[in-house]
Amino acid sequence: MLSKEKYRKYSVQELICDESFQNWIYKADPESDAFWKSLALESPQQEASIRLASDLLKSIAFRVDKPADGRAAASLQQTLERINFNEYFKTRAAEEPTWRRIWKIAAALLLIAGIASVLWWLAGGKAGKEVLSTAFGEIDTARLPDASMIILNGNSRISRAATWKAGAPREVWLSGEAYFDVRHLTPAGASEAQPFKVYVGPLTVEVLGTRFNIRQRRSEIAIALLQGSVRLSSPQQDGPIEMKPGDLIRFDTTTKQLIKATTDTEKISSWTQKKLILTNPTLREICSYLEDIYGKKIILGDPALGAKKVEGPILLDSLEDALFILSTVLNVTIVEEQNTLIIRSK
Repeated sequence: MLSKEKYRKYSVQELICDESFQNWIYKADPESDAFWKSLALESPQQEASIRLASDLLKSIAFRVDKPADGRAAASLQQTLERINFNEYFKTRAAEEPTWRRIWKIAAALLLIAGIASVLWWLAGGKAGKEVLSTAFGEIDTARLPDASMIILNGNSRISRAATWKAGAPREVWLSGEAYFDVRHLTPAGASEAQPFKVYVGPLTVEVLGTRFNIRQRRSEIAIALLQGSVRLSSPQQDGPIEMKPGDLIRFDTTTKQLIKATTDTEKISSWTQKKLILTNPTLREICSYLEDIYGKKIILGDPALGAKKVEGPILLDSLEDALFILSTVLNVTIVEEQNTLIIRSK
């Protein structure tokens, strides 16, 4: 018999490594389904942890099930077939991990991401700020005092006041890229929900409870809404802009131009699963992305290479993995000279 009292104190890492929780995610039965859903309803503080742990395990399952069922992997396989690279793909498929291997992968991912809570409290300075930053190529996760979650991409930084005053807006400052899972919070006795605000460059994103992705790189800020609703404010706008799920807003910090469109939110947040999925991406766009998160300068030996397209996902477990896929798919050579990567035609 499972004990709810025990699991009310579990962290995201402990949930992912717990066999009962794993069984619920991968092979749920009515009894386990009722237990975990009941726990989430009875323990609001644990709801965000259960949801994030569930999302992470499900994303891990999708990744290791390739190439048979994965849509993204199937797209990549088609590309590999066109360049006669089937032997590599078959070898990878033959090494399908066992369930025990999946648990180890889950634990390894959380070992990387799970130290964020400690860093969050230790990295504060004399200015009364709590700060979390990531190195190039690192992804980290922070759990806020209100049980909201932030996943921070490589070469990024978030900060907030050391303490949040009751009833006052919850405020976070972002530089780089982050995925937000914000908890709807209404303080006792209050008639309205407590706002959550993200400041990025000259923009302010205000939410009540939602999931969204913000990317600030080079001269552009991109905000994509996955779930819920947000209100975007800019000094250049007469009034706030209301965003709906699927909306994408791009803001050019040089020209101050703001463009609103729609997007595939699964692609926008794919980096949280260590995958890069862009829409008809050129090699030039991919290189810019890799430079931003890994800190390596990438030069195209032949400028014409920049217009080449890459179909399917690019795995971001490491820069070496991403470059291997690029060199194979595009039939190019990548060499390193004085900390600079140079891509040349073969």
